[in-house]
Amino acid sequence: MMLMKYFKIYDDELCPCGSGKTYLGCCKNRKDRPVKKSKKPLNIQIMEQFRKNQIKCCLYPDSTRCVKHIKEAHALQNNKIISQLSEDGHVYILNPNKPPQVIPIENEEPEVLTMIDRVGVNHATTETCFCDIHDDEVFAPIEKGAPAFDKDSDEHKYIYAYKAFIFEYYKKLVEQKVLRENITNTPSLLKTPQYIQYYTSNVYCTAEHDSLKISNGKWYWWSRGFGGYSALDYLIKVKEYDFVKAVEILTGQTMADWKPPSAPKKDEPKALLLPPRNKDCNRVIQYLFGRGIDYQLIQECIADGTLYESADYHNAVFIGKDESGTPKYVALRGTLGSTFKQDASGSDKRYSFRLLAKKPADTVHLFEAAIDLLSYATYLKCEGKDYKSESLLSLSGVYQPKKEVKDSKIPVALTTFLSANPQITTIVLHLDNDKVGRLCNIVSLTVLAWHSCPVGSSLLRHRQTMDLQPRLFQ
Repeated sequence: MMLMKYFKIYDDELCPCGSGKTYLGCCKNRKDRPVKKSKKPLNIQIMEQFRKNQIKCCLYPDSTRCVKHIKEAHALQNNKIISQLSEDGHVYILNPNKPPQVIPIENEEPEVLTMIDRVGVNHATTETCFCDIHDDEVFAPIEKGAPAFDKDSDEHKYIYAYKAFIFEYYKKLVEQKVLRENITNTPSLLKTPQYIQYYTSNVYCTAEHDSLKISNGKWYWWSRGFGGYSALDYLIKVKEYDFVKAVEILTGQTMADWKPPSAPKKDEPKALLLPPRNKDCNRVIQYLFGRGIDYQLIQECIADGTLYESADYHNAVFIGKDESGTPKYVALRGTLGSTFKQDASGSDKRYSFRLLAKKPADTVHLFEAAIDLLSYATYLKCEGKDYKSESLLSLSGVYQPKKEVKDSKIPVALTTFLSANPQITTIVLHLDNDKVGRLCNIVSLTVLAWHSCPVGSSLLRHRQTMDLQPRLFQ
């Protein structure tokens, strides 16, 4: 909400509703429109009203080349700022598109607070104020593929300042639209000698305390010099409720009715969250092929369901399956120039990404990550060898041994694989030739020597890849 004081409008002035007519010929003698009653909850009504008030337009001065499609432009650069703050491709923001928290106050107008929500980075800090063409052209020097911010570049400073200005200007346009809509529906607001209250997208004040400002979930009482970050803070500090009463108001239930939620079972496995599939795998193919992975090999992985492209962030999705072919593990790798690496929620590292031999073989090759595995398979194809003659197994990331060799354990992915494949007698280690990789080699050789394979004696061979990719495709 926003607060306005009464102001006098003369008959020959333009009407504040934006009709272009004089006040005398427009809203002065018009009656208020009847209010349609809605059965929807107040918070849903507020959210729907906010969405209705959004504006889709291109604010670039030259409109001759504008296209009809208006994109969700980021106020902050996704790839340079928001993605650096994200976790699993999401950030927490004050989301006006989510139903707000409505705090019922006895004998007063309810307080409305925007709620914090988990939002995908592609939809965080976005506004519909540029068309596709002008968003791509104007901000190209600071967007993806562009160098980092250069404090000595006048162009960079201007574009960042221009973007900040445009987005603030857009918010004012929305506020103006809300004001005019309220005046159009309720012209009597212009006649009242009292404070006029109306909703906008960013600021709320009360007639009781005009120096108390609530904006985007935060609030500050300027005349008293304190504020807060939550509805709970507001009820305790401003309304002077005790903690229990404030919680009861927010939750809508008394403490006597409250029951603690049942604690999840410690051993209960999480459900694997598979990212939604993109309609194609073009970016993943381009990314892997650019890293030297054999094109046919990529296509084979896509065909058997162990590789695809996510629809949300176009990540490469590497799938690990159990013996029945059910997906149990997902490794995500960024393809848009980022170094993003992450396991999907609910991933079971016992079933890591692998390429199994066509026929039961007595040898398994061990790698840190899926791309390392694919690089070696590509190497075998370049040498004219069959990469499916022996099994290839990734460890789902870097294997971190204990400080003491004797305390270290066999990686769980290898343990599971050996249990399901008792014919294995040879394990070939392909770990990186860096400090961590060399340590893992030493530990693995030692620990695996203490453990016999399920059948027969254990014969261990050690091979360091020495970063295969740069050598293969120079």
